Amino acid sequence: MSDKLQAFTLPPLRSLIETAKLGSPLDEYVNVLPAGTAGSLQLLAAQQLIIIYALGFTKKGSVLRQGLFLPMLLTCLLGLNIYRQHPITSSAVYMIAVPLGAASQIFQYISLVLIKGWNFEDREKIFPSANPSQNSSSWFARAKFGLFAAYSFRHCGSPYEVGGVAQFKDNKIPTRMQFLKQTGSIVAIMFLIMDLVAYLSGTDENPAFAQSRVPFFSRLNEVTFAEVVERMVVVTLLFASNIAMLTIFIGATSLVSVASGLSDPIRWKPIFNYDHGFPYSVRRFWSHFWHVSMKDRIYTPSKYVADDVLGLPKGSLTRRYALIVLTFVASGLFHVIGEVGAGADFWEDGSFIFYVAQAFAIMAEDFVCHLYKQVTGNENSGKKKAALTWELWVGRVWLFLWLTWITPSWFYPMNRLTSGIPVFPIPSPAKAIFSLFATGGSPMSDSMASSMAMSNSTVYMTM
Repeated sequence: MSDKLQAFTLPPLRSLIETAKLGSPLDEYVNVLPAGTAGSLQLLAAQQLIIIYALGFTKKGSVLRQGLFLPMLLTCLLGLNIYRQHPITSSAVYMIAVPLGAASQIFQYISLVLIKGWNFEDREKIFPSANPSQNSSSWFARAKFGLFAAYSFRHCGSPYEVGGVAQFKDNKIPTRMQFLKQTGSIVAIMFLIMDLVAYLSGTDENPAFAQSRVPFFSRLNEVTFAEVVERMVVVTLLFASNIAMLTIFIGATSLVSVASGLSDPIRWKPIFNYDHGFPYSVRRFWSHFWHVSMKDRIYTPSKYVADDVLGLPKGSLTRRYALIVLTFVASGLFHVIGEVGAGADFWEDGSFIFYVAQAFAIMAEDFVCHLYKQVTGNENSGKKKAALTWELWVGRVWLFLWLTWITPSWFYPMNRLTSGIPVFPIPSPAKAIFSLFATGGSPMSDSMASSMAMSNSTVYMTM
């Protein structure tokens, strides 16, 4: 980040940033917990216990709920210190998911505990069930409710289901066995494909992802046609790999949950919405196509700020676009916290810029659509007209070009961070198979690896 931009940063913010970057008295307490993975898991376990206790054992409006928020924050800050000092290098999935998990639980606490006030007494409204044991008020029932609520991100199958959640095919809820077969097959296929791509792409850091190549228009005179094509291919493969990784990550969790009987298939609806094909606008990309696992956790605090803090009038354009900006700002903060905790440099990490830019892209396309409707006479017709095929494809081209331009600002730094780290924490089937037939490293050419090296990026895009 430029010196001018750093100069405009408020002193308190810079102090907080330096704290997250280990320039704080928290360092002397790091040795209280074991280094590396063990310490990370202990911190995450502590966070889970706090939020489970708050949801299952405290009442709505309890002062204890506000008091427990401070330990949640301190746990997250201590976690950032440990993650940065002892990076988890056995798997890129663990390296990123652990600190992101710590950050996400802070937002989950704010949303469900402090704002919505979810509590055990309202369990039937939150998770309707015919199970008589749910009526019990034993400590086990309370702990179970707290656990379910703490990990309820999309609230599938409940009255609070997040808008934009994809539905099962033909809206038919699969049986437990059908769900296990379908999800297990998808997870296995995705894993084998991602493992193969990760093996073929190699582990060396690629110069194509240098920070100097993030800008585009400012160095237009030196950008070659080959680089443009490469940028398009890399961004396409990036999103494809993230879809695969999130499908594996969430799918594996759902398999364990459903197979063990902890939850029913209805709680695990499809992650991505493919019903309408590739989206035709930035708005629809984030609201309909992409997963919405973080939506409730970042939208609820944003709505609270817009309505209760700023008092913006409902139905106004100001509130409409303030909500969009606040939501993407919250998403950017969430990713920054997690990625800095994983070892990313704050001033190079582009996740905040990437996500906040989405809000302004939505506002820009809304303005263009408004002008287009005025020119074509559809603005005041009073009828909602279906988009023509060519209009949909114009929108898709716009979305593709937009993502091609903005995505490297977030992805290139993260690729450098995870370079050389295995994607999965288990032995590679692809490596074992190829080792039977050849020796001497990856069989993929350097030019192909340049386009596929992004496979080591994992569950970053969680908005």
